[in-house]
Amino acid sequence: MAGRTSQKNPPMAALSVPLDGAVADAVEYFARRARAADRSPRLLIDTHCNVLWQTQDSARLLQPPLPVWLRGGKVHAAGSSGGGTWSSFIDNLGEDGERLLISGKASAWVLVRGWAARFGDRRLVFLKCALSWPLRDVASSGLARDFGLTRSECAVLDAFARLAKPSEIAEQLEVSLSTVRSHLKQIHTKMSVNSSVQLMRITRAYTDS
Repeated sequence: MAGRTSQKNPPMAALSVPLDGAVADAVEYFARRARAADRSPRLLIDTHCNVLWQTQDSARLLQPPLPVWLRGGKVHAAGSSGGGTWSSFIDNLGEDGERLLISGKASAWVLVRGWAARFGDRRLVFLKCALSWPLRDVASSGLARDFGLTRSECAVLDAFARLAKPSEIAEQLEVSLSTVRSHLKQIHTKMSVNSSVQLMRITRAYTDS
């Protein structure tokens, strides 16, 4: 499973009226806060994949078995990618940007969006990574508080959000399969959902924001 596409920067939406000073300041203020709240890994690297800057959670999130990870001050990538190799992706990036989907083991994948430009005599690359796994756990995302989930239910839902099957969750948590199914049923009830798809969508909306 892989793919690579080029991307253009989307045009700014036209405003029907010009922003006054206070509104413009408010937009910039809240835009900064929204960027600060974004937990997705973002990196600035050189052409040799040395990390020059990274967001706070990048080192925690980019770890095996994800097919893109940080080690020794560098970005590493391994896995299947029909859109070309990691090195060719980095070498061919430009200011318009491109995407590369890299698939690894255990349903793990990373969609990398990258842009490159020259700054003085240096070619620098900016990467933003979307992960197959959540950016935070159920408890810290606020989902557990909003829906009144117990600690055991949180553990089951965290594993579910990482695409584990009920039998795999039971093995990971060292509980019976019937216990896992009971927790999932209770979670469905508390969150007012009637399918696993709905449960995953709401869970990832919390854990990825």
